[in-house]
Amino acid sequence: MMHNVPGGMFHDTGIVIFASSTTSFQPMSLQEEPLSYFCRKNPPDCGFIERFETGGKYAGVMLRNGQIGVCAIQGQKIDDRLFRHGGEPDLSDPGHRILVNAWLNAFYNYDIGETGSGDIFNSLRFTRYKNIVMIGSFSSLIEKFRSEGTRLSIFDNLSGEDFILPMHLQPYYLAAADCVILTGTTINNNTFTEITGKTPGECDIFLLGPSNILHRDMFDYRNIRVVFGSRFKKYDHEVLDIIRDGHGTRSFLKEYNKVYISA
Repeated sequence: MMHNVPGGMFHDTGIVIFASSTTSFQPMSLQEEPLSYFCRKNPPDCGFIERFETGGKYAGVMLRNGQIGVCAIQGQKIDDRLFRHGGEPDLSDPGHRILVNAWLNAFYNYDIGETGSGDIFNSLRFTRYKNIVMIGSFSSLIEKFRSEGTRLSIFDNLSGEDFILPMHLQPYYLAAADCVILTGTTINNNTFTEITGKTPGECDIFLLGPSNILHRDMFDYRNIRVVFGSRFKKYDHEVLDIIRDGHGTRSFLKEYNKVYISA
C-alpha cells in the first residue's frame, strides 16, 4: 500500500522515495540523553526537597528555596521512595525518570535568563515552514494553526483523535520535516534523542511543555532552536495541591509563567 509523505511516497515495504534531497554539514551534538546528562551534572538531593506530590497526571516537587518543578506522568507508576529515602536514580525506571525530570525542572528553570515569555504561537512565525510535524497533541495549539490554515502532521500514541497519523509513518515524516514541535515528555519517556536524530540537518525543533528543562545545554542537542517551559511562583503550595488532587496542565495554567529560551 502507498501513503503520501512530505516530499515523496511511502510504501509499506519500508521504502521512501523523495522527489529531492539535500545534505548539509552538521556540528557535533550531544549524544547522551538529556536526563542522564543533567542528572549527572546535578543529581537529586533529597535534603533540598521541601515537598513533593504525585497525582494522576503530574508529579511535582518544591525545593527548600521555593522553586517548583513538574513532570507529566502519562500513566506511569511512580515509586516515590527515591525522594523519601534517597539513593541513586535508576534511569531505566520510568517512575524514577519522571521524578528526576521534575527535580531538574525545579532546579534549573529559575536561574536562567529567558529570551521571552508567552505562547509558542504568539512568539514565533511558522509561515515559512512547508512540512510541520507535531509530536504530542497540543489541542489549543492545533486549533490556532488550523484557524490560520496551517497544515500539521500530528503524531501522538496516547491520543485517539482521528487526525492523528499512524506511528509507523513518523520516521518518514520526520525525515522530510523542516519544523518539528516536540513535546517535552519525550525527554522523560526517553524517545527524545531517537526522534531528534531522525530530523534532517536544516530542521528547526521547538521543544514545548511545562516539563521542559530550561538550560542552554539543550541547544547542544540536534536541531533544538527554542525551549518553552514553566516557571511557577516560589512557595506556591497550591500547585502541589492541584497535582496531588490528580489535575493536569489546564488546572494550573494560571499558576505559572510560560517562558522560553532560544539558541
